Amino acid sequence: MQPTGLLGLFYRVSEWVTRVAYLNLLWIGFSLAGVVVVGFMPATTAMFVVVRHWLTDDADCSVFPVFWAAFRKEFARSNLLGLMLAALGVITYVDLHFFMSSHTLMFQVLKFVTLGIALIYLATIGYVFPILATYDMPPWRVLVVSVFLGGSRPIRTVFILLACASVAWLSLAFPMPLFLVNGSGAALLLTWNALKVLKKMDARFGQQR
Repeated sequence: MQPTGLLGLFYRVSEWVTRVAYLNLLWIGFSLAGVVVVGFMPATTAMFVVVRHWLTDDADCSVFPVFWAAFRKEFARSNLLGLMLAALGVITYVDLHFFMSSHTLMFQVLKFVTLGIALIYLATIGYVFPILATYDMPPWRVLVVSVFLGGSRPIRTVFILLACASVAWLSLAFPMPLFLVNGSGAALLLTWNALKVLKKMDARFGQQR
C-alpha cells in the first residue's frame, strides 16, 4: 500500500522526478548514440511519444519499451523532417543576416518580416514533435500543420516561446540539477500545450496512434 498524507505526496513527487530524469537520460544517450546528427530527431520524437502516454491516461507505461519502439519506428521519418527543418532554419538565418546588413527602408521592413518568420519557425518546432508523436503523417504534412498551428495561434505561440526560453535559461543558470530534466521537462510543457490544440483537430488531421 502506498503511503498517504505528506509522505505520500513526497513519494509521488519523487517517483515522477525519477521518471522524468530517466526519460531525459534516455534522450541524451540515444541522441549521442546516433552521433547527434542522426540520433537527435528520433530520440526526441521517442521522448515526446513517452510524454504523450503520460499525459493521455497511460502514466504507468513502461518507459524504455515505449521509447525504444518509437525510436526505431520514427528513425527515418523524423530524420527526414529534421533535414527539412534544418534547411528552413538555415534559409531563415541567412535571410535575416542579409537584411540586417543594410539600413535602407526596404531592408528594414524585410528584416522585421524575417524576424516574424523566425518566431513562427521557433513556434513550429514546438509543435513538430507533439504532432510526430501523435499522428502518422508524412514529414511534409507534419511541417505544414506545425507552421499553421504556430502562426494561427498567437497566444499558444507566445506560451511555447516563453516555455522554451524559460527551460533554456534555467538550464544555463542551474546546469547540474536541470541536466536531468531539461529535455523531458520541456517535452512535458510543449506536449501539454499541443494536446490542448490537437484534441480539437483530430477529425481534421487524422487519427491518433
